[in-house]
Amino acid sequence: MSERATRMLRVLAARLLLVHLTLSAHVVDRLRPGADPGERDRGDGGLSTALIAAGLVLIAAVVIFYLRQKATQIASNVCTSTDPAQCQQQ
Repeated sequence: MSERATRMLRVLAARLLLVHLTLSAHVVDRLRPGADPGERDRGDGGLSTALIAAGLVLIAAVVIFYLRQKATQIASNVCTSTDPAQCQQQ
């Protein structure tokens, strides 16, 4: 897959995630019993929950990207030679 196609898929996935979180927040706000704004406690909003979830997803994506790069780096240093003497020199 080309770099441009990969980037387009990542952008599409991010946008779909944001749409999903936004719609979920609105649905939760509308369907919750006693949704009178006067009865709400601080932090009860679905939007704040959606933002926290999006932040956690972003952090997870960064961690996965870092681990994948590190694993690729380690895998590229593995000796594939059948001669043990060559592997010890590296």
